[in-house]
Amino acid sequence: MRRSTPTGEPVFATAAPGNALRTLLACGFRPTGSEVVVNHDVAPH
Repeated sequence: MRRSTPTGEPVFATAAPGNALRTLLACGFRPTGSEVVVNHDVAPH
């Protein structure tokens, strides 16, 4: 079987709350927390 990542390596996925998140949980993903994307190129309002 060909794999894109070695066996045992962590794989991260992002999903919005709802069906996408439920699908990832059903596939065996475990929630680890949240992420914040900070863009310094945008001027503050």
